[in-house]
Amino acid sequence: MKIKDWTILLFAVSFAALFCACSNSEKHDDAEHAEHEENVVVLSHEQAEAAGVKVAAITVGDFQESIRVSGQVMGAQGDEAVIVAKSTGVLNFIKDHISEGMPVRNGEIIAGISGETVVGGDPVAAAIADREAKAAAFERAKRLIADTIISKKEYERIEAEYIQAKIAAGSTKNSSQKGGSVVASPLTGFVKNVIACEGEYVQVGQVIATVTRSCNLQLRAEVPEKYFSMMNSFVDANFVMSYDAKTVYKVSELNGHLASLGTTLSEGTSSIPVTFEFENKGNVIPGSFADIWLLGRIRSGVLAVPTEALTEEQGAYFVYVQLDHPNEFEKREVKLGMHNGTHTEIISGLKNGENVVVNGVYQVKLASASGSIPEAHSHEH
Repeated sequence: MKIKDWTILLFAVSFAALFCACSNSEKHDDAEHAEHEENVVVLSHEQAEAAGVKVAAITVGDFQESIRVSGQVMGAQGDEAVIVAKSTGVLNFIKDHISEGMPVRNGEIIAGISGETVVGGDPVAAAIADREAKAAAFERAKRLIADTIISKKEYERIEAEYIQAKIAAGSTKNSSQKGGSVVASPLTGFVKNVIACEGEYVQVGQVIATVTRSCNLQLRAEVPEKYFSMMNSFVDANFVMSYDAKTVYKVSELNGHLASLGTTLSEGTSSIPVTFEFENKGNVIPGSFADIWLLGRIRSGVLAVPTEALTEEQGAYFVYVQLDHPNEFEKREVKLGMHNGTHTEIISGLKNGENVVVNGVYQVKLASASGSIPEAHSHEH
């Protein structure tokens, strides 16, 4: 083959290779553009307003590390009291019924105890009668000792008997009624539980019900022993109740504080108790279980988003980033770090200062999937 022919062949091959490379590059660019277009959601102003879409600039800042554990809310010590029977007899509630959660006032009578059917008669009536008899004897002894008719020793014996009879009768003011005794609440609050039943035969000292102020509560977290080395770093806690997963409470925002750190395992478990105390300013029900994030060391320079800004699809997590147009958003996958109950650390996928949808996220997600905005009453997850 001549040199001229070789030159023409090489030129043809080079041109073909260049053409293929340009073609592949255009296809790749087209694919990337198509993928980008697929991840962009465009809403009208009316749609965004109807969905309540709001964005916030996500910037680096302080992030409080946490561990997630389970626990329970209980009444604080000193904020609960028991109502006990002060005599033996048949229990009769003053109101038609007494139930858990019912409000009560300090000194409010909730039940009566009748001893008329008790063998030997009504013990309260007997105690009152004995007190009155001893009181009369004591008044007589006062006159006799003044005239030195009885000895001082005899006078002191009569006085002691009167005091004992007075105690036995319970001074009866606000604690007795005709034919029996009454049972009153020792504090203002709510009935926590009712133990005795209407018409039940009760004895002196038997617990009838428990009342609680529900003003101060305790959050008891059960911490797995593997976190023992971190115990001293816990200073606060976020928690959600089992019956209300959307509301996140923070102990410090409820005028609360760390009450105690356990040093030994709870009996029969492999966990260590950590207890916080707080004011019940929210709708927190004593006895309910909770998910708890124990808050410890603070790290700076962390990029974190409100947890409600995240959506999940088949194990992958996404945020919607606002583009140049106010109602144009890009669905972007992010890698997550630690979660503390209210915010989640972003390891990659988001840049400092970018605007992210933090309200109306579920509606934007549905619009991304269907191409139309859902009804404004849809619930976020």
